[in-house]
Amino acid sequence: MTGHGMTHHFAELLLESAARRGLDRRMLTQGRVLATGERWSGQDFFTLLHRVGESLQDEFFGLASQPCPMGTSQLGIELLVLSEDLADALERSSRFYALVSQGLRLRLIHGGETAIFEISLADPSRDECHFLVEWHMLRWYMLCQWLIGEEIALERVDFPHPMQTALADYAEVFGHNCRFSQAGARFVFSGHYLGRKVIRRLSNVRGDWTQRRVAEFTAPDVHRAWKELLKAALRARMARMTPIPTMEELAEEFGVCGQTLRRRLKAERTSYRKLKAEARREMVLEGIRNEELTLGQISLMAGFAETNGLVRAMKSWTGLTPSQYRKRAMPRHEEEVLH
Repeated sequence: MTGHGMTHHFAELLLESAARRGLDRRMLTQGRVLATGERWSGQDFFTLLHRVGESLQDEFFGLASQPCPMGTSQLGIELLVLSEDLADALERSSRFYALVSQGLRLRLIHGGETAIFEISLADPSRDECHFLVEWHMLRWYMLCQWLIGEEIALERVDFPHPMQTALADYAEVFGHNCRFSQAGARFVFSGHYLGRKVIRRLSNVRGDWTQRRVAEFTAPDVHRAWKELLKAALRARMARMTPIPTMEELAEEFGVCGQTLRRRLKAERTSYRKLKAEARREMVLEGIRNEELTLGQISLMAGFAETNGLVRAMKSWTGLTPSQYRKRAMPRHEEEVLH
């Protein structure tokens, strides 16, 4: 997970929200003005988080109906590493924040094969720029993965407000199934992750966890799932327009036998056939956001014999033609996306 576009997006939303609460942008940025094309980095964003929080003495940055005392997040993480598994950790987080502040609520819903983690504000009108909700969606997604040391593939991500930045920025961090103007803020994932053991200990919580994660905007100590590794390999071949290998051929590249790979994919509730379909879909959606690529080039990369095949696929996935999707996905058309 890189998320450079999302980091910049968060930094700008935070600065705008802080200005609405009387804080001076020049003071927060120490007079720094970004050059044309320059973006705020993960470290820049953390520095701004710290300055705004300290200035307001509120980890919710004045965006919730009740403040959250400074140091709450770090203490919460120290408590979470005492949990048995991810389900226990998320249940604890809900109870912990309910005691600390009524301004932001966390809720885990699980049953059957699906888990849903919801984030809501008691007074959403205070979060005018939607920063607090979006930041906590990302923060809790990163924290869940760090706790179990494993990448979590999200099935769906809902935001209660319109899209705030380019769709590609959201997709880079949350995946491609992001929905906007929904009933609430939530991310949905396979329930089997809830049984994963929490592998972190108090000795792993050195310094400020948020600072380390935001500064890197990645989790190098998180094991990538097999399905993500294989999808990356498939996408690389599509980008080079080389033949898609059989599962046995790909298994050999990863140093395992086909039967072992099939068993591991089954444990992650997927199959090689599904991964090929997902890789193709992701390549198409990302290619369409790249205005330098023609629809013909995207069709070839994705393995369609002709552009009509791409059009049919896009309509089945999104309800839009490739041209319509490209127009809506570009940042300069944000007004059309929002309205």
